[in-house]
Formats: sequence, structure tokens, C-alpha cells
Amino acid sequence: MPSEPCVSGQQLVTDQRLCQSKSHQDSVLSALNQQRKDGLLCDVTLVAGDQKFHAHKAVLAACSDYFRAMFSLCMVESEADEVTLQGVTSVGLKHALDFAYTGQIMLEPGVIQDVLSAGSHLQLLELLSLCSHYLVQELNSVNYLDLYRVADLFHLPALEEAVVSFLVEHLCELQQSRQEEVLLLPYRLLREVLKSDRLTSLNEEEIWQLVVCWLEHDCRYQYTEDLIQHVRYGLMDVAALHHVAQCHPLVQSSATAAALVDEALEYHRATYAQPLRQTAHTKPRFQSLTLYIAGGRKREVSRVRELRYFNPAAQETVRVAGCSNWSELAPMPAGRSHHCVAVMGHFLFVAGGEVEHSTGRTCAVRTACRYDPRGNRWTEIASMKACREHFVLGALGQYLYAVGGRNELRQVLPTVERYCPKRNKWTFVQSFDRSLSCHAGCVADDLLWVSGGVTNTAQYQNRLMVYDPEQDVCLRACETGGLHARGRDGEQEKESKRERRRARGREGEQEGEKERKSEEGRKEGRKEGRARERERASRRPRKSHLYSPWSYIHLPGTPTPHPHYPQQMATRQLLPDIRNRTHTHTHTHNRSRTHTNMVTYAHPPPHTHIHTYIQNNQTHLVKCAQSHTSV
Repeated sequence: MPSEPCVSGQQLVTDQRLCQSKSHQDSVLSALNQQRKDGLLCDVTLVAGDQKFHAHKAVLAACSDYFRAMFSLCMVESEADEVTLQGVTSVGLKHALDFAYTGQIMLEPGVIQDVLSAGSHLQLLELLSLCSHYLVQELNSVNYLDLYRVADLFHLPALEEAVVSFLVEHLCELQQSRQEEVLLLPYRLLREVLKSDRLTSLNEEEIWQLVVCWLEHDCRYQYTEDLIQHVRYGLMDVAALHHVAQCHPLVQSSATAAALVDEALEYHRATYAQPLRQTAHTKPRFQSLTLYIAGGRKREVSRVRELRYFNPAAQETVRVAGCSNWSELAPMPAGRSHHCVAVMGHFLFVAGGEVEHSTGRTCAVRTACRYDPRGNRWTEIASMKACREHFVLGALGQYLYAVGGRNELRQVLPTVERYCPKRNKWTFVQSFDRSLSCHAGCVADDLLWVSGGVTNTAQYQNRLMVYDPEQDVCLRACETGGLHARGRDGEQEKESKRERRRARGREGEQEGEKERKSEEGRKEGRKEGRARERERASRRPRKSHLYSPWSYIHLPGTPTPHPHYPQQMATRQLLPDIRNRTHTHTHTHNRSRTHTNMVTYAHPPPHTHIHTYIQNNQTHLVKCAQSHTSV
């Protein structure tokens, strides 16, 4: 049992970890290579041509399956001290051994053929990979055909793919400058070029002419049925298709070619249904990825009609502010912003949005159009049932779906409508349970997912909704982590603020109505209270004096109140009992006259009213019987 490191009986460490040297492998290989050069501890000698090379069997078997089988499967060479290699030159073997012991190799045009032969014969796969990478870097318009033959001979797929890519990119200029060499392309190479989606240097009519010339050159008609299937006739112009169908003998003699041309003509006749008729012969040729931008609004707040695309495969740098590396395509029929874009059947659909009229007023629209990247042209399609902006447009199956948004009256919509390209018609389907605008949406698993948004009351949402086109139902999936909306720019924020102000105004009106009703209720309550007080006063027992806490009158012999402030200058008085029981109250007619009623209840009735008022700084008393008389 191993002893644990300790000092004074105490264990030094307790953790276990893997420790690794970064230079050990290099130092071992360097030492073995030095032993090989010195002939030290070598156990085999390799012979190529008239030269001998010392080596270690273990190192050779670790690098090459060829040597591993030779030294481990009881072959004659496994016991021999010297092995002669056939089909390998001394130059190739020397470079192969240098690579086996160092992992490095110096390649140059004079030795590349020998190194490839040695690497292929000895099955040094990493060496072949380095040679292939070296040749790819040396690829040009002069040696591309020879390098393709090298790739085919030594089974170098990376080099073969590089030659195909080079030819796809430069086929147009090669056909102009080296046309005879293009006609010498091997059948397999030409087929791979025709199959490529990135063959954009030639249009489809020129590709057709290239195929015809290649077949007629050296009578290669045995490849006709295969090569003509890789021409995308749906991308050809209708006039060119008619010319090919009627005039070219190749189409008239080939049933396959005739069927493909007829299919393309039928495709062009069905203008609006083209997204539903996509095949390999109508698929556009593009780079690996192309990004499109349609319309929008510039910094000076003007709607634009531009359509631009960006090619990431070309390593172009995007500058968002200027977009100087984007290519401009055919403009849309009309400029718009806040619209939606969807892709279906290799077509770009643009629907709805906001346009600006000559008066400067902006409003939502219902128009829609379709962009065909094959011909760089726009086609107007049927308009939606409702005007929409800030909505979601998604392609599901053979239909387009427009969800929510705001109409021309700035009203938020809950409706969903569907576009059928075959009929070129929009129809309403199941609506959502609430109105939404500025929401986000995407298509996944054959479902349309909608998240967030703003309702018609300017409330942000955190719900995730899903629309199932097969069941035509909208379901609530879950709630997201927070409230969110899409595209809340300055104008929308202003509209939201206006909507909030309108909402606050409506709330204020409601509060004012409640306050008015409450004030009317309080007045009615005070009126009823005074009536009840009068009723209670009529039942009180008789007293010698009666104090009226709310009687403010002026009697003879007292200072006259100021005519403009009679109530403020009046003083409380104790009124003498007049006959039986007296009830006194005061009210003001205007700023120059204070009217005081002193009501006397007789036993038995009738009772007497005594009115006191001030007019022209004089106090007047008027006695009335049976009734209240104003003076």
C-alpha cells in the first residue's frame, strides 16, 4: 500500500487532480526524430528507389494503417529488418517520414506529386489533408481542371469541392476567355456545377446553351437525359421557353426535355399559384444565405420602396447606419413602413403597413405584393380584408396568415385572415380572444406562435398564443417572463401616450360624474335634514327664549352690516318669544338685502310670519298671516 506524503505524521494534500505537460509530446517526438537521424534504436530500414531510411516500427504503425498492418499481421515484412516499398519515390518517402516524426512538411510545386503518391500509398491521411489544403490555396483559372483530376485520382473531396465552387463562381468569365477548355470539362464536374444552387454567374438560358454545346461537342449525347434535368426551366423567360420548345431539335427528340419544358410553361401560366408549384426546376439559384430588406422608414421619416439583399457568404460587412454593402433590387410598387414580410415557395410576400398620403397624413393599408427573386420583379396580389399595420404575417403550409394589428382608424384588431395563392383571395378565419398590435410571431411545428403585444387599451401583454390552422383554433400556451411589444418606435409611443391620456380623460369624466352625483346626494341630504329639523322644532316644548344658532339678522338699534358683507358682519341674536313658539331662519337675497324669516306658531292656528329685511341700510319688519309672503 503506497504511503501518503506527510510531515510530522500529518497528511500534506487531500485532493486528486490530473496534471498534464504541454511540451511532453513534442519533446518525445523530437527525441525520436533525432534517434532516427542518428540511426539509434531503429528497428526497420525502408528502401525507396536507391535510398534507405532508418525508422521505428512503433512510430510508423502509430501514424499509418498501412505500416500497422504490415508489422502486426504476421507478414513477412514484420520480421524483416529491411522493407522495400514499391510505388513510392525516395522524395515522397523522405517527406512522409519527416511528417510522421515532426507533424510538419515543406510543400512546393516540385514535390507535391511525389508527396501525394507516398501519402496515398502509405495511408497517411493527415498528410493528404495538408496536401489538399495546399492545393486549394493554389487554385486558379489555369490549373483548376488539372487539380480536379488530381483530386479525383487521390480521392481528395475537399479539393474536388473547391474546384466545383471555383467553377460555379467563375463560369461566366471562363466561358468567355477559355471556352474550349470549358467544353472539355469532365461529365461529373459539369453535373456538379449544374446542380449547384450558387450558379448565379449565368442565367438559365445561358446554362441551357452551355449544356447543348457540351453535348454536341465530341458527340456526348449519352449524357443528355441526365444533364438536361439539372437545367431549371422554370427560371427561364416565357419567350425563351417557347423558342426552345418549338425550335430546338434536342427537345423534340427527348421526351424528358419536352415534358420539362411543358411543365415550365404551365408554371408560368399560373401566376398567383406559383408558390404552390415549386419543384427542383423552379427553385431559384442563390448563395448559401441571402437576407432581404423590403421598405421601411428612413431617418427623415419617409416611406421607402427599396428592396435590398445581403450575402454573408461573400464576407461583406454590414454597417447598419449606411448599409453600404447591400445591393439594391427592384423597388416595391409603393413605399410603406410597419408592414410584414413572409416567405413561401421561394417568393417574398409583403402585406399591409403604413403609407403617407399627399396631405401628410399616414394610415394603414390593406394592399399586398409578391417579389420573385428569379426575375427581380414585383407582382401585386389581392388586398387583405382589413387594413393592417404592426401585425404578424406567417406562412403555414399553402397559406399566409395575417394576425391582429391596427387598422386605418388606429383601432387594434383581434381578427385573423388567410391568403390562398391558388385562388388569390383573403378570407377571415378564427379570431383571437383579444385585440393585439405590435406583437411578435413565428412559425414552428406547423403552428403560428404569437407573443406579447399591446391591446386596444394600450396595455402590454405577456401571453404566448398559438394558432392551429388544421383545427382553426387559437389557444393560450403560457405567460412569458415579462411584458413586451415589438416595434415601439417614437410615433407609436406618442400614440400610446395619447391613448393613455384619452383613457385618463375618460376616467376623469367618470370620476366627475360620480362626484356630481355625490354632490347632488349631499344637497338632497341637507334638504331632507332641514325638513326633519323643522319637523322636530315644531314638536319642541314652549320656552321663554329661543336660541337659533343659524339665525343671522339685524335688529333696530344695532350697527348696520356692510351692504357687501351682510353675513360676515351679522351677529347672533337671542330672539324674544313672539306669541306662542317662534322659529327663526335667515337667508340672503343679494348683497344689498338680507331677508330673515321669524315664524310664530299660534295656539291654535293660524300662525304668523314676521319678515325682517335690510334695504337701503334700513331695517323693516313685515307681518304676514296664514302664509309666507316675500317682500
